[in-house]
Amino acid sequence: MSIATLTIELASRTDDRYDLRLTLRDGHTDTKRGPFAAGPFDETALRAQALDPIAYGAALGAMLFSDHAALTAYRELRAAALNRAAAAAFRLQLHLPDPLHGLRWEALVD
Repeated sequence: MSIATLTIELASRTDDRYDLRLTLRDGHTDTKRGPFAAGPFDETALRAQALDPIAYGAALGAMLFSDHAALTAYRELRAAALNRAAAAAFRLQLHLPDPLHGLRWEALVD
């Protein structure tokens, strides 16, 4: 069974932002995009949305994809992954620095 994996990797920078890299692996090729700027991640603003998972996910998505080019690249790679693995599976993988582990990534809305 073929599984396409789209990896979102965030690496700390010296400021309150992060470098965002995207990689699509489908068993045949690796397609990479980035780095893009991501963040800052405002935990206070996210906590204010804690009872509304859709609003929380949208706010988290806006922080992750603060660079519109990153959002465009993510959507293109996600579409490619879904097209390549239509009969199989698609996996989204996150590589995050420790300070971001406490965020509710399962709520992410793009």
